[in-house]
Amino acid sequence: MVRVARYLEDQPVRLIGPNCPGIIHTPAQLVLHRKTTTTTQTPAKHPGARCKVGIMPGAIHLPGRVGIVSRSGTLTYEAVGQLTGLGLGQSTCVGIGGDPIIGTSFVEVLRLFQEDDDTDAVVLIGEIGGSRWSRTPPPTSARNSPSPSPPW
Repeated sequence: MVRVARYLEDQPVRLIGPNCPGIIHTPAQLVLHRKTTTTTQTPAKHPGARCKVGIMPGAIHLPGRVGIVSRSGTLTYEAVGQLTGLGLGQSTCVGIGGDPIIGTSFVEVLRLFQEDDDTDAVVLIGEIGGSRWSRTPPPTSARNSPSPSPPW
């Protein structure tokens, strides 16, 4: 994994993980659809997903404006399930993985959420055995700030 991470440093791609559930993008104003010859249909397999890479269970996601970034796949699913149950949809959920070598950090994902017009708030989920989440900057008062950002 060290060689992969090093190789990708100079490439126009972003490494998510390793050892993570991936990423799913479900913004409120976008609905995945496919055009047929007569109608536009929403696929049943992942009804809320605009883009899904990895193993996040698309059926529990609700399109919305809350971003989630997590080291734990299981806690991500729990947070998504609770938010969906409350009617709070998710814009993007990113599992960064819990391994010592990671491709994308909490800070990088929070910066992306801050620049994302589809995200109004962020849930940050750490995990026992690390303090990377504690090195994240506090929410700012900028227009597109992902605030509030409660660590879980």
